[in-house]
Amino acid sequence: MMETGDRYGGILSCNNNCQFDTHLCTGEHGFCGDGYINPGEMCDDANWGAIQGCFDFDEFIGGELVCTQQCTFDTSACYKQLTECTDYDNDGYSPDGGNCGPVDCDDTNPYIHPYATEYCDSIDNDCDGLIDEGCVYLSFCIVDIEAQPFKGEVPLLSNFNAKILLGVPPYEYSWTFENKATTNIKSPAYVFRDVGIRPVELSVKDARGNVCYDSMRINVLEKGVEYGDSDEYLQITRITIDEPVLAGQDLKMLVTLKNAGPVTIDNIELAVMNQDLGIRHAFYNLELRPGKELTKSLYLSIPSFTKPGLYDLRLVAQNDEYRRMVHRDFRVNSTSEEGGFVVFTYVLNTAEWLKSFLNT
Repeated sequence: MMETGDRYGGILSCNNNCQFDTHLCTGEHGFCGDGYINPGEMCDDANWGAIQGCFDFDEFIGGELVCTQQCTFDTSACYKQLTECTDYDNDGYSPDGGNCGPVDCDDTNPYIHPYATEYCDSIDNDCDGLIDEGCVYLSFCIVDIEAQPFKGEVPLLSNFNAKILLGVPPYEYSWTFENKATTNIKSPAYVFRDVGIRPVELSVKDARGNVCYDSMRINVLEKGVEYGDSDEYLQITRITIDEPVLAGQDLKMLVTLKNAGPVTIDNIELAVMNQDLGIRHAFYNLELRPGKELTKSLYLSIPSFTKPGLYDLRLVAQNDEYRRMVHRDFRVNSTSEEGGFVVFTYVLNTAEWLKSFLNT
């Protein structure tokens, strides 16, 4: 212990650079490690002042911020979101790594990323190189219909695939086309011979007996009708979810749609649902003018018998020309657990908007 400037006690040491380390010295201004942010300090142990995380620094949008033993912030584990970062499944994580953040080991599935829940499904959900460690048993499954093409001239040959997002293999498949033709293979093909909007339905059962569903509409056009490659025009740009929620309460959310195309999109159906609980809420006949956005408030009434746990939220925006679908999970708590407000964001080609949103 020795006197150094305005510090009069504590522990003085010599660091590897042959300089005095005074962070354990005491004085009228306190010392690093006393739990108070003293002059010259950015933080002190768990006391970070007004700073909450990496996103409080302009150049970062996420990652892990650390308060060092020298009472300064270490941002080496923070990451930036650049516009060129790949994020095909729109879960907020990229397979690119580096400045794009932790590596997403499956960029085709929004339920697989570095901070995902690890389910007992023989898959590495949280991208840590381990399978089913400390896993949660699935009480539901999630499937999406993939179709190529989903519109075209009659006769239209479409190839389909059952994209399993969550579930326990093996699976049983049941397809129905136009309310008549059926098949039980994973990836069937079907020829539509009648003009109009043709329905397709899929039911899947996994090894635990969980059953999940999806449906879509195929737009079969008359010969000679021109149609453009405009699949990106209808966009879901933001989802804000108030969760967790208690059984018997409403799960509330705000959803923003955008028309990125040159013509008005009308007759839009915007629906949110959970098939496991049999709940759904929708708006119909919505209209979006070119370049405009529309925000709607939706809710799901959670049944009183709902058990605590994670559930799938499926959001679909569609009309006869376009179809957009997003999955997010939400948590139902028991009455003894406290709720909170959590914002999930789905962005299509608007990474800079996400960065500014997190900094507000």
